[in-house]
Amino acid sequence: MSGKNCRAISFLDIRAVFLFFSTGMSEETNPYATPQAAPAPAPVSTAGVNFTNLASRWARLGGAILDSLIVAVPALGIMFMLGLFDRMDDQGRMSIGDTLLSTVIGIACYMAINGALIYKSGQTVGKRILGTQVVNLDGTKVDGNRYVVRRLLPFWLIPQIPIIGGIIGLANALCVFRREKNCLHDDIAQTRVVKVPKGI
Repeated sequence: MSGKNCRAISFLDIRAVFLFFSTGMSEETNPYATPQAAPAPAPVSTAGVNFTNLASRWARLGGAILDSLIVAVPALGIMFMLGLFDRMDDQGRMSIGDTLLSTVIGIACYMAINGALIYKSGQTVGKRILGTQVVNLDGTKVDGNRYVVRRLLPFWLIPQIPIIGGIIGLANALCVFRREKNCLHDDIAQTRVVKVPKGI
């Protein structure tokens, strides 16, 4: 092969390599490309969600009272049968162990009565009677585990803390008077309570 042909082939090889890298390397992988700003995240869709349809404070209070009364009947019955009231001291206080046991009994009764509704529709018996429902901030159905772990569990446990537990529990209830009508447990779980048709 002549020197002229070698030079021609070398030139073609170099040009082919140059074209490969100049066309095959995108700006995403090119370390010398000008940095591009990351695209802004898509906003959460609120199509079809009426945030003026929030449940009234009275409906929320009524649902909570109904739930408490409904759960109290079996819970107090079980506590009575286990002799927890007989073991109270002269000032009507339970031991730490009995207090924890009574909390577990209350939670078990609450979930036995309301668990299926919570996972199905984001409601309790009281909420269903008064026509309220817990939903995500974008109006979609709330996950049952999220409802229980983030919305209920913290405020089942925090009130058991002496003094400060009662203060936090009161603050949780008073937060419903904000414009959004959200309690602290709504903020933690990122949920809202809305109006829906009443039913049993």
